[in-house]
Amino acid sequence: MTSVATAQQYASRLYFSAGGWLLPNYVARQAADIFFTPRRYTPPEFEQRLAATSTDLAHSEPSLQGIKLYSWGRTTDPAVILVHGWEGRGTQLGYFVEPLVKSNRRVIAIDMPNHGKSVDGKANAAVFGQTLKKVAEVVASGGNKVEGVIGHSMGAGATLGAIHNGLLDVGIRKVVLIGGPATYHEVIERFGGLIGLANAAMPHLFEEVQARVGLAISTDPLTHSLGGAPLVDQVQHSRFLLIHDRHDKE
Repeated sequence: MTSVATAQQYASRLYFSAGGWLLPNYVARQAADIFFTPRRYTPPEFEQRLAATSTDLAHSEPSLQGIKLYSWGRTTDPAVILVHGWEGRGTQLGYFVEPLVKSNRRVIAIDMPNHGKSVDGKANAAVFGQTLKKVAEVVASGGNKVEGVIGHSMGAGATLGAIHNGLLDVGIRKVVLIGGPATYHEVIERFGGLIGLANAAMPHLFEEVQARVGLAISTDPLTHSLGGAPLVDQVQHSRFLLIHDRHDKE
């Protein structure tokens, strides 16, 4: 079985290498299809037990129909929203739930579009950020104070994007970002290397990703490359905690 998988990986890399040189634009579009297609994994037993203790977040927001929203704790307590990364799900950050609920916080977790138990659909960093912002607005409109956000991996990058688009306007004053990407440019470069995409096709992949996401992919840090004012100008009244492993190559 391992030899078959190895042969398939070799054939795939050969295709993206040779095909990317011969037909760079066409093969780059195929690469982008893979890049934007998350795989779904079966949650471990802990997450399944945790999900069973949650309630669904009630709302009537059309843009969130089909999006799985978990809720723990009293609805009158200040809310903290959990934002998972690519190919993740809301319960992946489940170890935060119990201590937050014990500290009198309501916890909201999101299965982003095309992730976890949410419906299929378009998924990328911009969509993650838009979904987060809409969930925060829905919770706040129901009279529940939204105190903070905890984002992991791409969820951290998406949180920055949402902040640039007004996330903090709902009153969020605490943000924790764990292991987020420094730039989306590097994420795409690593993906191209992973699948063996020819150098000739890489510029086309960047163009395709930018077109689909609707964001300029810059080599600048995400704190400055998402449009609007620099992040530092927008968080003067908020508390930020950024956690990153210095050995994490991403």
